[in-house]
Amino acid sequence: MSTHAAADLIHAFRKPVLQRSWERLALYLSVYALTVLLTCLLWQRPSTLALAYALISILLLARWHSRSEVAYFCLAALLGPAGEFVAVGFGAWHYSLPLLKIPVWLPLAYGISGLFLNKVAGLLILAKPRSERCGGALEVRAGVRRAAVPLPVNAYSEGLRGGDA
Repeated sequence: MSTHAAADLIHAFRKPVLQRSWERLALYLSVYALTVLLTCLLWQRPSTLALAYALISILLLARWHSRSEVAYFCLAALLGPAGEFVAVGFGAWHYSLPLLKIPVWLPLAYGISGLFLNKVAGLLILAKPRSERCGGALEVRAGVRRAAVPLPVNAYSEGLRGGDA
């Protein structure tokens, strides 16, 4: 395999992965923006906001329902409001329109946030900085078990140094 063919193969492999990563990030940020917008618009109607968050939660968990994703959602939905409950109980702050010191929608908001953070962290883990010789740019790995096509040493060093290696 020529060095140019190997380089083309690597480029063809990386570009779709990078494109999918940006699409995923846009989706995750859209979900985040939607939850913030709903909170801003519906906080005075806690039951309606809880219903909207329940619908979002069902849709998200229908899409992402691995054991770890469900665990992130449930742990965030339980531990986040528990901490809020304790802090509110000690007078650190208070909520308007609470049900038992915290809003009824808050556990679902924490669950959605936990799942959001899990998904974004997964994308950030896939993006890793290249070596300093490459200018510190980001490259995206397809995952832990990706197939790599190594470039011959001469072609690799020529590509890094602009052909005058």
